[in-house]
Amino acid sequence: MLLLIVISYGLITCHAMSSITKDLVDENYDVLMPPKELNQPVIVNISIFLINIRSISAQDLTFTADMFLHQTWFDKRLKYPKWLNESSVTMHASLIDKIWIPDIYFKDGIGGEISTLQFKTTYFVFTDKNAVFMVSRLSVKLVCQMNFAKYPHDSHTCSIALMSLAYHNSSVTLRWKTFRLSSKLHNPDYAIEKVDEKTCDKVYDVGSFSCVTGIISLVRNAGHFYTKYLPSFTIVIASFASFWIPSSSYPARASIVVTSMLALITQQLQITSDIKTSYFVSINIWMNICTTIVFCCLLEYAIALVWESKQKRRKIERAESKIGTILKKFEKHEINPIDQNVLKYLAIVKYMNNFVEYI
Repeated sequence: MLLLIVISYGLITCHAMSSITKDLVDENYDVLMPPKELNQPVIVNISIFLINIRSISAQDLTFTADMFLHQTWFDKRLKYPKWLNESSVTMHASLIDKIWIPDIYFKDGIGGEISTLQFKTTYFVFTDKNAVFMVSRLSVKLVCQMNFAKYPHDSHTCSIALMSLAYHNSSVTLRWKTFRLSSKLHNPDYAIEKVDEKTCDKVYDVGSFSCVTGIISLVRNAGHFYTKYLPSFTIVIASFASFWIPSSSYPARASIVVTSMLALITQQLQITSDIKTSYFVSINIWMNICTTIVFCCLLEYAIALVWESKQKRRKIERAESKIGTILKKFEKHEINPIDQNVLKYLAIVKYMNNFVEYI
């Protein structure tokens, strides 16, 4: 019984929608001609409600925007059914092929037209004042000319531009009604803010075309300062600990400097993989400075080893010279050979003990 009720309700609804469609659109309706009045262009009011911005790619210079797109215009060729008690009626997207709709497209978009994206997420609202309200839910991949030279201090200005494809300014004129960002819009890498909304009409060889653009600002979050700068700064400070380790402790001192160098190189490779650009960015300057400082620590250790080796050789040469002088003094005195050898041995041992303690 319940199934019969549901089927009956569906049939009644489909019949009602079919009747409304027949009343709205008569046989002489031309879907290719814009509904101009007194030779004036059709004013299409555009509203965009930006839900989310994701997949910001530094390599492709693109981002993906999820949004609601509202288009409103008047079409007096449509005959609103008089037998409807409501002042407006909502219709399915299947009506898209039976009435005239603006042929707008995303100027910086990568992909198809709006009509290829909107079928399952579009509906129409018709009013008794001949107003047509078209709502679409879109996910569009857009191009933004981003410059990462100041990464991770970078900020970018991107635009979402809509433009009429085939109809000139004299036939269709686009105007902003509203351009808003959702209060819950969040991106883990950027703080997103609205900058401006304006018209961007373009003149080409074939004519002038109407255009509207919404401008947003992408400012990188401060969290990147800590994740990029703090680890490298800590590694450089850790490499300074080698200065307090005696140069004779080869394994300890060398391992600290070499490990710091390898850690910095690994971090720099990771940063390079995050931002794949052919030009130098700010973080590369910082990382190269850190790598140079750690390399200087390694170079200082090598210089210290060479200097200490030279100092030890000089001390040994001075000791040998003094020992030779002592032996000559013993040879000048007439002393019993046995006593003489004993004195020589005692003098050399005493001097060598003092020399070793000095070293």
